Amino acid sequence: MALWKLKAEHPMQTTKSLVLSLTLPVFAGLAAMAHGQTGPEETVPGEATAEEAPQQDAAQSSEAGTDQQPDLEDLRRQILATGDAAALDRLAALAEGGDGRALGFMGDVYSRGGAVPVDMARALDYYGRAVESGNQGALVRLGELYRDGSLIPADPEKAFDYFSRAAEAENPWGILRLGEAYMRGTGTAQDVARGLEIIGGLGPALNGAALASLGDFYLRGGPVQADAAKAIDYHEQAAAAGSSSSLTRLGEVYRDGNGVPADPARALDYFQQAADLGNLTGLVRLGEAHVHGVGTDVDVARGIALIEEAAGQGNAGAMATLGDLYALGGAVPADGAKAVEWYERSVAAGNGWLLVRLGDTYRDGRLVEADPALAFAYYQRAAEAGQSSGIVRLGEAYVQGLGVPADVERGLSLIEETAASGNASAMATLGNLYSRGGAVAADPAKALDYYRQAAEAGHVGAMVNLGDLYRDGGAGTADPGQGVEYYRQAAEAGNVWGAIRLGEAYLYGQGVERDIARGIAEIERSAAAGNAPAVRALLSIHRDGRGSAIPRAPGKARDALERYGAFLPADERAREVLLLDTAAATDRTDFRAISEGLEALPASVRRDALAGMRGANANAYVYAVQDRLAQRGLYGGPLNGLLTGSTIRAINALCSQSGQASRCVRGPLHGETARLVSETLFPL
Repeated sequence: MALWKLKAEHPMQTTKSLVLSLTLPVFAGLAAMAHGQTGPEETVPGEATAEEAPQQDAAQSSEAGTDQQPDLEDLRRQILATGDAAALDRLAALAEGGDGRALGFMGDVYSRGGAVPVDMARALDYYGRAVESGNQGALVRLGELYRDGSLIPADPEKAFDYFSRAAEAENPWGILRLGEAYMRGTGTAQDVARGLEIIGGLGPALNGAALASLGDFYLRGGPVQADAAKAIDYHEQAAAAGSSSSLTRLGEVYRDGNGVPADPARALDYFQQAADLGNLTGLVRLGEAHVHGVGTDVDVARGIALIEEAAGQGNAGAMATLGDLYALGGAVPADGAKAVEWYERSVAAGNGWLLVRLGDTYRDGRLVEADPALAFAYYQRAAEAGQSSGIVRLGEAYVQGLGVPADVERGLSLIEETAASGNASAMATLGNLYSRGGAVAADPAKALDYYRQAAEAGHVGAMVNLGDLYRDGGAGTADPGQGVEYYRQAAEAGNVWGAIRLGEAYLYGQGVERDIARGIAEIERSAAAGNAPAVRALLSIHRDGRGSAIPRAPGKARDALERYGAFLPADERAREVLLLDTAAATDRTDFRAISEGLEALPASVRRDALAGMRGANANAYVYAVQDRLAQRGLYGGPLNGLLTGSTIRAINALCSQSGQASRCVRGPLHGETARLVSETLFPL
């Protein structure tokens, strides 16, 4: 029996009868659809993201004796790249005539995005008919869709069944996907040894795709221990066998210094080789290298042109990258409207994972004006596609009344059912709700339990929250030393907040012996890795100091901004520059310039900047508050930056107007008072 054959004792030894749904599932069944599928930021170790995976094209089947029509592939590429109506009509006619390859290609056209909008009802219909015609490649593609769950609800068991059927038909892509399913435990009991045996048995077949898959497993770890040397060896073998995806991956390894010394020039060469072979992700990485000067001089125009070239060929990842560039700013001017436009185009091209990010964008109002109703609509679309992250966000929207009348019971039900399916993010979200209180009554014991479940499932954010509970004594758990261990686990897993909290523990001697140099080093290590929150924390430490033990060091703060400022969005960089100028201000002339500079900042960061000014320079902060209180008619005294009695009375009046005067009881310069003052003076 071949390695990929199902063993008789396996509980899924017989192929189930599957019925393809021709329409997307109705909303009523959302909670039952969740199977713990993660978004692209939580890629399963060893699994390529949608843009880079060497996925099976449904028309590539292994059946012998099929008359080949060499122009079909050209038609498919033409349609995906340009949406050519005549080509689409021709391909559709061939499909309606019963051509199995054409049926599979029509499924690709409507599921892969590009010039033709994604239409999963049509795609599933075409794939179903392709399977009936004997196109085994369509089985593989259906398995991928149900495995990934970005366009239709994830169903790991159904994915495993499709891969099994394709493997039984000796389709090599089906064999590969079956091996990967065993590696990850997708829809079946995890069996790493069997998965490695199945994938390894393919050798250099499929232009090195099996070798590339093994390379990814050893690169990312998870089912197997991460081993950079093995990963590079497998990817080099795959590249020699024709895998352009492995060339891209090797470029990423040498760009990031993942297990090897970083080598930007070598990374650039790999990206160029991949792009020359037509790999669109390689073309995107080449563009990014030119934008950021990786292995070459910075050439933003050329870099953007390369990424746009990939986007023009329908590559959803390229569109998302352009969205990120315009969202972050820096290399190109920040432009929220352009960022959202590219994100929406990426979604239309099949990148369903961006639905949640678009929802967050309209929820937070950072790139564009906040629109709760539109945020809710994006979350609903993600949920209807079966994305667990979309279901969780939808539940939160119901709990908070975001864009929809509040329905706490319905919201909790959605999140709880998703958590019950094993989804760690849902568990962590429940921990947050019960920890913070509000619409859901605070319950520290429940929060602790949900955080523990999430942490045990590998959720690093929950590890940080557990660390906070143990540090602060929430739910009767005061144990700073245990808190440090949770922070350490999160930091070692690459979580920026874990690194920051670990650094702070050493800075203040919380649960460990105080070691200021080590604390700063922990935070700076995370900043150097490109984590914006760590950059902000590092700047704050040097700029504002931390009492007598850590004096202010504005020179170090400016050096840090010079080194790591590129990791901050453009609006945040502008805020940090203003805060550094605030720290250096010494007289009323300086204070006036700071107050005017505050008004010139992007609206998205004004309130944070004003609150941050309190720590950077209390007198400059008071001056800016006086200036705005005077504009509101609450203050009639001189603008001098001094905390006079009339200034205090004006601040108290503002607190009363806000309806949250209780937040100001600790005094006019307390951090909570400063946050309320900033929120009231600069409402979102």
